[in-house]
Amino acid sequence: MTAQSPQPVPEGLHQGQPEALLASAAAEREQAEALAGVLEDIAAHGVPALEDCVPAAEAHDAMWARVTSGAGRVA
Repeated sequence: MTAQSPQPVPEGLHQGQPEALLASAAAEREQAEALAGVLEDIAAHGVPALEDCVPAAEAHDAMWARVTSGAGRVA
């Protein structure tokens, strides 16, 4: 097989599904790495003081404010 010939679709999958599965795996891996970083930070430095934390509702509202304002849009 040459580098230009398309890869055969594995048995039991439809066209495009292997790529979608690989993209999903990459996204899951990225999230797992982020979580691992948080856990490593807690292991190294302990749990943050309560006054240094942001309440979940406040973080949620700030995230939605960014989403609805268009901040961070790529296209």
